[in-house]
Amino acid sequence: MAPAFKANPYPTYAAMREASPFHRRTATDGKTNIWFITRYDDVATLLRDHKRLVKDVANTLTPDARAPLNRRLHHSCNC
Repeated sequence: MAPAFKANPYPTYAAMREASPFHRRTATDGKTNIWFITRYDDVATLLRDHKRLVKDVANTLTPDARAPLNRRLHHSCNC
């Protein structure tokens, strides 16, 4: 992640909203698609659309984001 974005992501978000409300990127694993939805009304509409949303929570995080959660869960249950 770029240091400028970490320090202040809001100009990037504004540019994304201006260009298009929906952006698709590929995660660092090279396989997983990540969608960025940048407008509040669009997000609210999609959250109410149960036909299009992923129902399996495991599919909502990238593998990189899941790894620390998996480690914490594994250690918390002594599995």
